[in-house]
Amino acid sequence: MSISNSFDALPTADDAGQFCPTSASTPSKLHTSNKARHRTSHERKVVSINVNSLRGKALQIQELICIHHPDIISCQETKLYASISSSEIFPTDFAVVRKDCTCHGGGVCIAISNKIVFFHFSDLENGHEMVWLRFKSPDHNTVYLSSFYCPSDGDAPQTDKLREPLSAILDRHKN
Repeated sequence: MSISNSFDALPTADDAGQFCPTSASTPSKLHTSNKARHRTSHERKVVSINVNSLRGKALQIQELICIHHPDIISCQETKLYASISSSEIFPTDFAVVRKDCTCHGGGVCIAISNKIVFFHFSDLENGHEMVWLRFKSPDHNTVYLSSFYCPSDGDAPQTDKLREPLSAILDRHKN
C-alpha cells in the first residue's frame, strides 16, 4: 500500500501513545473513530494478512493497530531475514514469533499482545513455513493459532503439511 500526500497533517498519538493519523488518503469510513470498540471480556481480535513483505511497513502496521486494535496479528509472506529486528516493525507491546524466509519469498510471523500469556510450539512446525502458538482464551479455553505460508509451487498438497501438527495437537489433548 502506498500513501502519498505533500501536505499531510502531523500524526498524533492516542491515549496509549500509539500512532494515530489525523487524516489519510484512504476512505474515511475506516477512520470513523480513534477509540477502540469495547470488546467483551470473552473476545480476542485476530488480524491475518498477507503483507507481501514487512520491510519498510512499520507505519502501516502502526496504523493497522491504531484503527483495528488487534490482540494478535498473523502475517504471511513477511520476506524478513534475521538481520531485521521485530522491534523495527512492531511496537514494544507486542511479542513477535517469526519463521523467516529462506529464499526470495515466504516467511511468517505472529505478533501477540504482551497482555496474553502464550507458548511457542516449534515442534509443530515440522520444517515448514509456519509458526504455532498456544494461549488461553479469556474464558480459559486452550487456543492453538498458526500462521502458515503455502507457496503456490509446493510439491506436496498443502493440507498434508497441516495434517501432522493437527494430529499432534489432538494427541496432546486426548481425555
